[in-house]
Amino acid sequence: ILWTPGHRGFAPNERADELAKEAANSSSSEPKQLPMYLRRKPLPSSIPALRQHHLQAITRNWKRRWKKSPRFDALNRI
Repeated sequence: ILWTPGHRGFAPNERADELAKEAANSSSSEPKQLPMYLRRKPLPSSIPALRQHHLQAITRNWKRRWKKSPRFDALNRI
């Protein structure tokens, strides 16, 4: 077992903590410096959040198209 010091008091990590807090408070970048898809609010917080949002959009679109399908009524009764 090797002991490794924590990051508390370690200057580079303290600076990283400060920058992370600034980013969390939306004070890290001017909106016009961001790509268009990141200028909308609320912003997705992670790749899994983006995937979830995309999957939900695909599912909504599929359900809407399925309900308009001529096969919907016949197969929905089964």
